[in-house]
Amino acid sequence: MRSSLLVLCTSLLAAGCAQQSTSLSAVDPVTAPVSVPAVAVATTIKAGTPKEMWAQRNEIFNRMSAWRMQGKVGLQVKQQSWTFSLSWLQQGNDQYEMNIKNPLTGSIMAYLKSSGSVVNLKAADGKEYQDSDAERLLQQRTGFSLPVSGLRYWARGIAAPQSEIQALQLDNLGRPTSLQQEGWLVTYTGYQNNSPSALPTKMSLERAAEQVRAKVVARDWQTRY
Repeated sequence: MRSSLLVLCTSLLAAGCAQQSTSLSAVDPVTAPVSVPAVAVATTIKAGTPKEMWAQRNEIFNRMSAWRMQGKVGLQVKQQSWTFSLSWLQQGNDQYEMNIKNPLTGSIMAYLKSSGSVVNLKAADGKEYQDSDAERLLQQRTGFSLPVSGLRYWARGIAAPQSEIQALQLDNLGRPTSLQQEGWLVTYTGYQNNSPSALPTKMSLERAAEQVRAKVVARDWQTRY
């Protein structure tokens, strides 16, 4: 990424800060902040058929050098359920930081950081773990089941390029209303505005075979090209 999964903003999570913040601070206070201006998505999506605009959307959004999404997640895995705040800072395709917090106390439930080939996780008890697979590491240490590799694309309303599209439904602006990849069904119920380049604000994910369901509400988006 041109800068950093996006070094996470503790103050933004705790206080619900507005986009006007000029920097994001990492969980570790000694980490230098990285500026990620809150700008509108620069897009040249041209009018066309929904499939044509969908193709443009994927091409343009895949050129993002960095993005940050902050919001809330409700997750259910079989009979267990969690609700947590999520701040996700992505740089390029492989480097990211993900801060998962208790929405009431602000305490860290899990902190993930990936440099590409290695993923580090800091658990709620302060212990640190390492693996090459973020989803496996998260599942083993927290019980959470989140499709991190695919969600970095699905969260923006585009397809994961490494996976086959199993099913797809688009609105008349070329934005997905539902997308199925890797056995996950992603349903989009809200976007920022009525623009072909709008980012999702509400989505749900379901993997029926494993009885996993999640609802994601994105309250703040920042992007960089």
